[in-house]
Amino acid sequence: MFAVWVVAPSVGVLGVLRVAERGSTQAATIVQTMAIILSCAALGLYAAFALHPLVRNAAAPFLLVPVCSWVAVAGMFLYARGNSARI
Repeated sequence: MFAVWVVAPSVGVLGVLRVAERGSTQAATIVQTMAIILSCAALGLYAAFALHPLVRNAAAPFLLVPVCSWVAVAGMFLYARGNSARI
């Protein structure tokens, strides 16, 4: 269940990328760039927490990163959907 929680935002990003493909080329490029930034940020945070674990609440970062990722994915979705509706 924990693995699903951590991987789910990546699946959401893939869904947003499919929605963005229906819109303008510029919107798709912006969403793709945001997806790369989000993925690199999550990977960097996970690597930092894995290499330098916290003494207390070690699971907290691994629970909070997906929540923040879902907020970013929701913003990306709203942007992509708004641009695909115009075309």
